Amino acid sequence: MRSLSRARRWLRGIAVFVTAGVTFAAAGQAVNDWLDHSHERHSQPSATSPAPQPGASPMSSSAWQSASSALASPVRVVPGTKETDGIWLGYPHTLTGAVSAAAVFTPAILGTLDPDRAARVMRLVADPSFPQGPAQAAEGVTGIRESLGLAATGPVPQGYSWAIAPVECQVRDIETDRVTVLLLMDLTSAVPGAGTITRATVFPVAVHWAAADWKILPTPATSYAQLIAAPGSQQAANLGWLPLTGAQS
Repeated sequence: MRSLSRARRWLRGIAVFVTAGVTFAAAGQAVNDWLDHSHERHSQPSATSPAPQPGASPMSSSAWQSASSALASPVRVVPGTKETDGIWLGYPHTLTGAVSAAAVFTPAILGTLDPDRAARVMRLVADPSFPQGPAQAAEGVTGIRESLGLAATGPVPQGYSWAIAPVECQVRDIETDRVTVLLLMDLTSAVPGAGTITRATVFPVAVHWAAADWKILPTPATSYAQLIAAPGSQQAANLGWLPLTGAQS
């Protein structure tokens, strides 16, 4: 688990996922940081303006600020325009494009038990200002494996599995070329003797427009643990979550 402490912020968003008494994907200080921020409150989107359309022209800074409440419900994940090493890239320079990139990139990195695979994906999607991203992604997956009781590397024995699925979203900190996408995700693990358990968590994904695509930045330090709710529930709706549809794999 020490490797995840070195992974800094990128994997901190799943620090409170607990299965069979095990805290997954972060420990120690990362969990404390999460809990320390749990009292903070954040404004919720009101969904009063028209949603940005896929492929629309890039918005001005003022337009992006007003778009913080512009996502319609449900939010359609628009397709990427090219596939490289099994990951879809090439999203429009719109708010919907940013959400789409975050919803596709995150499970591609966090939904594997192969550290090398996580690093390869991060090399494709990390912002140029985040060169440590691939190493942190690999360390994070190694920590997930160790939390499941697996060796740091190697084949996954029968009966063990790990998957994540973004189900709903919100947005924060909107700028012309940058936005934080909050993903409400189902995390599912299977461990022999413990069965299969699913929990919900919130993971913030900061993305930046660079090299004609959305790229991942280090995860913001702010915790959004107070927004955890069962996806699709009335509580989730009351907290401002918007369903995601049409996700690519």
